[in-house]
Amino acid sequence: MAQPPKEHADGGHGVRYVCGPEWHFAKLKSTPMAGYIYGHAFRITNHGSRLFHGSVLGLAAHFGVSRSTVQRAIKVLVDLGFFEVVRERRFGSTMYQVLSHHEWAKKYPGQCAVKGPEESDPLKEALFTLSGGVLFPPAALYKLRRLYDSNWEVEQAFKKFLDQQPAANKVPRFLVESFLIWVDTEYREHRASSGTE
Repeated sequence: MAQPPKEHADGGHGVRYVCGPEWHFAKLKSTPMAGYIYGHAFRITNHGSRLFHGSVLGLAAHFGVSRSTVQRAIKVLVDLGFFEVVRERRFGSTMYQVLSHHEWAKKYPGQCAVKGPEESDPLKEALFTLSGGVLFPPAALYKLRRLYDSNWEVEQAFKKFLDQQPAANKVPRFLVESFLIWVDTEYREHRASSGTE
């Protein structure tokens, strides 16, 4: 297993926010372009569901930087583990698998920022991780806790929801609302089948 660069050797503890890719890229003081290229690649590959093969020349022109700047940034992303080389082509663009922060954190445990205990919410953090970075507001968490008996049940329901959704429906902006609608439907169907309505 590849090891993250030394500046990422230890996760942060007692921070205010849940960890995301930005926290890691903020540490790359000498290669800030890595964060921009990662965000660009993650978006155009539909959150890593397709391979990324942006050319160095194309990326350099897009961001208005030199080829060497793009090459250094991509090397850092590969060294860090957010880009995984799938295929190298001698006369073409290298193909990369772009990892989500959730996938990366599973491969490199202990590297992420950890919220202080006074602000942590296990359910909120679990759903954040499962969703690939979507924050559930307090009202949504309150509703879920009223419908389910434990955090574990909420997490299992969310996994089931994600498994049933096509990639096109997993838009972060609408994910919380879509899940709550799905939960309402599941809850009504469960009550109807059990004869409690």
